[in-house]
Amino acid sequence: MAEGFPRRDFLKTSAAAALSAPAVLRAQNANSKLNIGWIGVGTRGYAGLDWLHKAVPDGVAVTAICDTYTGHLARAKDRIQTIYGITPKTYNDYRDLLADKSIDAVFIMTPEHLHHDMTIAALRAGKNVYIEKPLAHTIEEGFDIVNEWKKSGKVVQVGTQNRSSSLYKKAKEMVEQGQIGDIHYVRAFWYRNSAPNDPAWRYVVPPEANPENTDWPKFLGLPRSTRGIRSAIFNGASIGITQAAFRPICWCTRPTSSTSFLAKPCRLRAWLRAASIAGLIRPTTATCPTR
Repeated sequence: MAEGFPRRDFLKTSAAAALSAPAVLRAQNANSKLNIGWIGVGTRGYAGLDWLHKAVPDGVAVTAICDTYTGHLARAKDRIQTIYGITPKTYNDYRDLLADKSIDAVFIMTPEHLHHDMTIAALRAGKNVYIEKPLAHTIEEGFDIVNEWKKSGKVVQVGTQNRSSSLYKKAKEMVEQGQIGDIHYVRAFWYRNSAPNDPAWRYVVPPEANPENTDWPKFLGLPRSTRGIRSAIFNGASIGITQAAFRPICWCTRPTSSTSFLAKPCRLRAWLRAASIAGLIRPTTATCPTR
């Protein structure tokens, strides 16, 4: 099914959300399935294949996958053959996947420095989009995506899984019912303790990766003419963790114009500014303690 699936069928919540997995798509009727294109099948992208299948085992089919590393492609292809019983098309370039008119929606599971171009290209290709958090690498890129979505008539969902958590839903209910009185102070924090030799959310290039099996320029988002491969680590943890901790608080408590936020560490101030601009919070003061 590639044409005309309605806006209401793009689920905002699902069984997958309870599993901290991406929200998913539902078929228009019991006899049809949505064809999903999956962009990025590395660490989280690979795990998401099982999350989606567990949430909607019969309503969707991952018919195409894309990655710049052939090792990840081969692993994901094997997994899809196991859980869906089909052999997906494989792509090295997401633009080729988007050109497939049989695909109804795409899951973008790449690092956030690629989100802007991929999401806009997907919308222009007529696809509905699920995109992992954070939405974009910069504030400006986020507005570009929102503006493109408004023109597209398509549905875009960002994977802010904490918003679907029963914990935060209950907290919002308690606040709205006045069960805990007036709120004057809220503290959010996130600890990622790990061994020094295995730091959490610091991903290294697979040791088997080389110029023959890895299109490094595409991973970096560089022009097609760029050549060569070099080591690097991309980490979006600080942005992702910040919004994961901060957004549910705003949703539950509805800060007022007199609310102040203490951003610690200092890099969180950029997210507070973005949240204020986007209307997630009202204009506010963001301060940063000196070290």
